[in-house]
Amino acid sequence: MENYDVLIVDDDTDINNMVSDALKKSGYTSMQAFSGTEGIFAVKMYKFKIIILDLMLPGMSGEEFIQKSREIVKINR
Repeated sequence: MENYDVLIVDDDTDINNMVSDALKKSGYTSMQAFSGTEGIFAVKMYKFKIIILDLMLPGMSGEEFIQKSREIVKINR
C-alpha cells in the first residue's frame, strides 16, 4: 500500500489545485480527490498522514466522509 502525506478532498478545482501546488512546493506528497466518493476510494487504497477536507461537498457531506473514513481506517488497522 502506497503512502502519501496528504489527501485533499475539495470539489472546487482551483482551491484543490492551489493547495496541492503549495504542498508540493513544501516537499509533501499529496493526492487530490474532487468528491467525497473519490476521497473514500482513496482512503480505501492508500494511507495518509492528514486529510484536508471541504465540509460542503456535493453528494456526501464532509461529516459523512469523516464517519466513513474512520470506519475504513479502523478496519484496516
